[in-house]
Amino acid sequence: MSPALRRLAAPAVLAVLLATPAAASEPAPDAAHLAAAARLAEDTGGTVRISRLLGTIRGVMVGILVSHGKDSASAGRLVDELLLPAFRSHLPELTAGFAQFWARSMTTQQLDTADAFFRSSTGRRMVEVQIESAPALLAVGQAWGERVGREVLTSQRDALRQRGVSL
Repeated sequence: MSPALRRLAAPAVLAVLLATPAAASEPAPDAAHLAAAARLAEDTGGTVRISRLLGTIRGVMVGILVSHGKDSASAGRLVDELLLPAFRSHLPELTAGFAQFWARSMTTQQLDTADAFFRSSTGRRMVEVQIESAPALLAVGQAWGERVGREVLTSQRDALRQRGVSL
């Protein structure tokens, strides 16, 4: 893999790793339990959330290609025609990972109860609102992190210096 492609893939790989639950050393759940977990993963917006994540990754990948001399239009085409289809071809692995996580975390009864809620009109609306509001909530979190981060670093500057950290 070329260094440019490696840099292009890095943000995408990081995002997928952060979004993917760590594997546990427990035995695999039975098929019925795993099916209940897969329903919950889907009904809580799993596929839609992953598609949105790919949309975010798309922008990063286009930006990287542009920074390496591609014009915006051709960078977008490369991402849309080559890279995103490759990522999408692996989405079943990610959704299966989500189902494995839910299967290890909850009993079949708990999965069914949670899924019944998310299949209700209130549960569906909750998922819609979470998905629709994600960009705005991320912006709120980012603004908070920047503001609080500056405040904390400023207020702790002397303590950090005493411990050998110079900012």
